[in-house]
Amino acid sequence: MARIGIPPAVSIRPIPTNANVVQMMPCPSNIISSPASIRYNNRGTLRGNRGGISCGKWQCCPCLHVDFIRRTPGILKIFEALIGVICQFLLLMYGAKHSQVLGESFTLFLISISSCLITTILLLGCYLVSRNTYHLIRSSIFEVAFNIVASLLIMTSSSYLAYAVSTRLYDDYTRIAFFQVYPALCAAYILGFVGGVLHGADAFCAYRYSQGLS
Repeated sequence: MARIGIPPAVSIRPIPTNANVVQMMPCPSNIISSPASIRYNNRGTLRGNRGGISCGKWQCCPCLHVDFIRRTPGILKIFEALIGVICQFLLLMYGAKHSQVLGESFTLFLISISSCLITTILLLGCYLVSRNTYHLIRSSIFEVAFNIVASLLIMTSSSYLAYAVSTRLYDDYTRIAFFQVYPALCAAYILGFVGGVLHGADAFCAYRYSQGLS
């Protein structure tokens, strides 16, 4: 009668834990990595202070990213929006009746200011609501490209408006008493030059942030 042999004992390896599995699994090449300027802590959340407004021992509106408006990019965004609103108000309040005299300079300045103002307010609102949005957009090339284009558009349209105002409205300013259109539009294109400089500075700050230098 044939003797049935007992197979040798098979060693059973313990099942790796989730942490070990994560460490053993290689990162697929088709997954887009996060920007280099974003740093995460051990819990996977963005480093930095807690959001919201400090009210003594309480934290009000923790969903808001108020730290953004305390730094240079936030201050630049606020001044860009304020200058855009003031320029648009001056242009529509005093220059609308003389749009035919000013010609294309009025239209170009209004389009440049309005488009840049809408984008700036949209970015400002998104940055205040979401900290992740701020880090992701500022780490991309969008802010650099937008601010460079905005600076060039506002500078060009301000120069064109300055030429039109000085050549077509100065005679009315010297002849008509209390002619407020000329100084109002002068203030509009001067503020336009200031806004163009601010957008240029914002582009420089966005470039430094995208390269991880700030």
